[in-house]
Amino acid sequence: MKHLLIIFSILLLSSPVIADNHKGETLYLWKTSSGDVWKGFGEKDIHPEYKGDVENGKPNGLGVIINTNKVKYVGEWRDGKKQGQGTFTYGKGKWEGEKYEGEFKDGYRHGQGTYTWSDGDKYVGEFKDDKPNGKGTYTWSDGRKYEGEFEDGIKHGQGTWTSIKGYKYVGEWRENKSWNGKEYDKKGNIIGKYVNGVKIIEEPVVVVEKKPMVVVEKRQTGVLFRRWENRQWRWFRNGNKKKDRKYVGDIRNGGPNGQGTLIFPDGDKYVGKFKDGVYHGQGTYTFHDGAKYVGEFKDGKVWNGTVYNGNLEYKIVNGK
Repeated sequence: MKHLLIIFSILLLSSPVIADNHKGETLYLWKTSSGDVWKGFGEKDIHPEYKGDVENGKPNGLGVIINTNKVKYVGEWRDGKKQGQGTFTYGKGKWEGEKYEGEFKDGYRHGQGTYTWSDGDKYVGEFKDDKPNGKGTYTWSDGRKYEGEFEDGIKHGQGTWTSIKGYKYVGEWRENKSWNGKEYDKKGNIIGKYVNGVKIIEEPVVVVEKKPMVVVEKRQTGVLFRRWENRQWRWFRNGNKKKDRKYVGDIRNGGPNGQGTLIFPDGDKYVGKFKDGVYHGQGTYTFHDGAKYVGEFKDGKVWNGTVYNGNLEYKIVNGK
């Protein structure tokens, strides 16, 4: 009889019924002032429901959780957090229909994975802290594609963008913008380039023949922004068109030189010649109320021309 009691005691100690490691259990996630707490009871309409492997009172191993708006995660867990391989599918709400399949770490998308949007866009590559970080490929539903480096969810680093017609930009990106690189047509010919975020189009504008050589003068075309900084007006390669003055046209020595257009935030606009960053030559300045000046500018000032304002018009001669 004594031997039977010993054997029975050993069987009880080795039984999974009393071990803190269970499969197929149900837990509920409670939100408290001190953080998330897993409990063995709850209401589906209020608390996200977990079914799967449990250890030390938390999800550990394989399991499924579904929250109140049908967001669902199926995959691996560690100490109550998503960890390892899994699939996260959004339910009702802003991101309905979107899905992530891949690696998780400490509850976040982290490692290799694939994120698919409801409109058909897709990203395949590296994630860190829930965002694309590292190398990856983003494919739009219309066929456009970017292959390269990402930082915090945006294009940043080296990469290649391809249009649906086969045109490409190859080079450096900064904060989602083309920075230092070249543009190619579908035949592989260079059609433009970016230098420090400014698009440069090189095209012959003046050809002077002097045998046995041909001299070709080149023009740079790009975009600049003008704003008040450090007690002076300055030109910048990046800006805000709602706050800054935006220039599109010929550029030399870091400023407008040649033909261009300057648009003001309030709706005023100048179209004409520039020299060393100011109006100089023939041009038209149109005010946001419809009035305009047409004629010659000199060193940034009206010089010889006509002002039109409704049915009224008057001449300006030598700046007066």
